[in-house]
Amino acid sequence: MKILFVDNQDAEFVRLLETPFGVRHRGEIEHVRNPVGICRKVADNPDLRLIILDILWEEAGDGGAIEVGAEVMADLAKCAPDVPVVVYSVIDNEDVLERLVPEMMRLGARDWISKDDSRLLRSHRLERAFQAGRGPAPSARVLGDDEQARHDVHAAILFVDLSGFTALTEQTSAKAAVEVLGQFYELVGAEARSKGGYVDKYIGDAAMVVFGITGVARADDFSHCRSCVDVARGIASKAAEFRIRIVEPLLARHAARLAVEDQRRIGNVRVGMESGVVSVVRFERGSGSEVTVIGTPVNIAARILGLVGNGEVWTGQNLSNQCTQFQLADEREVEYRNLPGKFRMRRVVV
Repeated sequence: MKILFVDNQDAEFVRLLETPFGVRHRGEIEHVRNPVGICRKVADNPDLRLIILDILWEEAGDGGAIEVGAEVMADLAKCAPDVPVVVYSVIDNEDVLERLVPEMMRLGARDWISKDDSRLLRSHRLERAFQAGRGPAPSARVLGDDEQARHDVHAAILFVDLSGFTALTEQTSAKAAVEVLGQFYELVGAEARSKGGYVDKYIGDAAMVVFGITGVARADDFSHCRSCVDVARGIASKAAEFRIRIVEPLLARHAARLAVEDQRRIGNVRVGMESGVVSVVRFERGSGSEVTVIGTPVNIAARILGLVGNGEVWTGQNLSNQCTQFQLADEREVEYRNLPGKFRMRRVVV
């Protein structure tokens, strides 16, 4: 088995098999009707490459539904971080859409597909997730069972923000806005993985990406810093394509009436970065736990993002010193709230 389809409706499995994706992979898909024990199912199938997960489970009789998606996704994020998960559901309630789908994406879902989409569109996006395959998990991100923290780890931190998302949500439906957000998450995640980084968290229309803590490196090896800048430039360089392919057709379909300045801003990105010593820390979160990084470089990268103009990529002084092969332009001396002293930041030429 390479594909696990988790849905309590047999008819939906039949519909999946009728898509081009289902026809191609018919012999590789297993259908389970209950997410209980899903981590054991993953552990027993090392060839698994994709999980297709419904997040609303219909109850017999009253037509209601149980929201199980976030709980299942939290379990999968811990036991199967290397297996892409695609949220596959129909959501008619706008409150559920705005609350549950972003939470699923924040927990690590790769994509969200509506069962109401065309067979061709569903097939294309499922195939794209399947082809992402199953790469090695970032071993150093997950602390040992008895470890609560690792300190003095050199890392590079990147914050990226999708410009104009608030204006987009005001001019389109919640479903459409979430679709754009999912495509943005996918772009950021793919670029991060291509250079050995990982998305630490999604924060609304922004993301935090970390480099350098997934392996052992020499003290003088700053390749993770170069990777961080490479990814920032890669995301920024793909912003125009993202606007043309995703954002502009959406605005046209919804006949959005936006000021020219807003139209130009939506779909572009802003990036802030810095490097330095951080701590890798485990925090308890409900019945589970979450691993993240904390330290001054994280704070500085976030502050830089708040100062960056539309379409710009800026870095802190440490990271710019370690990446001299990139072309740097403007330089500013700034003060950050709650951080003592003055700091320099440089703009990276994309």
